[in-house]
Amino acid sequence: MFLTMALIVRYENSYDASVPNVSHLYVLNEVFRPTGHASSESDDVSFVPFPFLKQDFPEIGAAIRMLQEPLVVRAGLTLSQEKVTLTDPAFFSVFKLPLLAGDSSTARDGPGKVVISTDMARKYFGTEQALGKRLRIDNGQTEAIVSGILAPQPPNQTMGFDLIEVIPTSWLSKYAFTNWGSMWGTLCVRVDDPRAIPRIQSGLAHYPYQHPGNWTKELLQEIFGGGGLELVPLQDLHFHAAAIGEGGNSRALVRILGLIGLAALATAIINYVNLATARSALRAREVAVRKVLGATRLRLIAQFTTEAYVMVMMAAVLGSVFTELALHWVNLWGGWALSMDWVFVLSVNALVVLGAGTLAGFYPALIISGFRPAAVLAASKTPAGGRIESRLRALLVVLQFSFAMTLAICSLVMGLQARHIRMLDRGMKQDGLIVIPSLNDASLVSRQSDIITRLAQVPGVRIATRSDIYPHNALNNDDWLLAGRPEKHAMNWGACDRRLFRRDRCAPACRTFFR
Repeated sequence: MFLTMALIVRYENSYDASVPNVSHLYVLNEVFRPTGHASSESDDVSFVPFPFLKQDFPEIGAAIRMLQEPLVVRAGLTLSQEKVTLTDPAFFSVFKLPLLAGDSSTARDGPGKVVISTDMARKYFGTEQALGKRLRIDNGQTEAIVSGILAPQPPNQTMGFDLIEVIPTSWLSKYAFTNWGSMWGTLCVRVDDPRAIPRIQSGLAHYPYQHPGNWTKELLQEIFGGGGLELVPLQDLHFHAAAIGEGGNSRALVRILGLIGLAALATAIINYVNLATARSALRAREVAVRKVLGATRLRLIAQFTTEAYVMVMMAAVLGSVFTELALHWVNLWGGWALSMDWVFVLSVNALVVLGAGTLAGFYPALIISGFRPAAVLAASKTPAGGRIESRLRALLVVLQFSFAMTLAICSLVMGLQARHIRMLDRGMKQDGLIVIPSLNDASLVSRQSDIITRLAQVPGVRIATRSDIYPHNALNNDDWLLAGRPEKHAMNWGACDRRLFRRDRCAPACRTFFR
């Protein structure tokens, strides 16, 4: 358990560590502190401030906009939906990702070029040698030429890049580029001098009021209040996103997992020390005979400590084997992509063998080697270690059970939390509900009705319908006005068929709305 938890803690704490120059990369978040409302933060931001960032803050070496959108990708007969990163030509000035093929200085210097990952190259072309091949993205009128192949990226990276393309000029008129309220993407900057961060943070605190875009001061005050923009280090983004409710994993959860691993290791060490001390008396006559034959106390201590090291080493080997066998299920249940990094595993095992072997072997060796030969050989009973040893063993038993109880309580709390999340009321019945992602491809639009009809004819299917929105998955958000009232309310929305809201599967308000 300790080794598994160590792999999880390392995996979580090394998020984005593989990104080149990560210590100089930052993401801009929007912070909202409206009067009379709770503060909030979003890592999806408007692109209104982008043209002014380098002008107002010369310390920013490079800045880019990024939208990661699910778009249809086609190459020959292969058609699928992928997460496409739409960004600026200066992408590689911020993210200096290594390329297996292509030149990073020219791979993003204009439209009509796309950089893809090795996974995408194999999927669409059957080989990683895809430089110069063509893809059609988002039903485009022209095909994009593959101008670069990204080196494989680790799974613990906040921003994964499968396909990278320049933002189409037709997108620059969308609300995200002109209105503060349209939060679609991400703003990333590179700051080479860390001493400039406090000044930049101070200048961004009320930045929307300096560059209001299409918004009035009153509207900015209503939405942002005393808020503005904030720099978040990329290497902290994984835990920060969890703290503001935007994904990622909780740092507290990772710490709890680490403590569980340490508690398991401590329990094992204490158990070994307790057993070794209890069994030390059984070797009293062996020690007495060896001392009579000339063995020194130092040599006996070295022997018994070495035996402890060997025992711990065997346990470490078995632990490594069981950990590798369990990783598949750990990844499946926990959503991780852990692997046996043998450099890390062997380093941890070496420290455990050294530390646990010393702790678990030295005291029993000290007790055993201290027996007096004459008294031991003349005694009719096996000698005990005395009052000090009895008290130590009692203390070890108490500590062992304390660690065991702590481990059990932590495991129980985590199990209850996982059960709570699984059983959480989501406002609708989910049993028997299947969501099938569809492709927004022009060649399939005319066939959607036929697909729906045929799905409805499948035995056991009661209703088949289509929608671009379903619970907990809304892509569109706008401000709405209630007739006769001046207040605006931001709401998610989407288009759907009336049959989406069945009487037995949604709240009364939904049924009333769709009558």
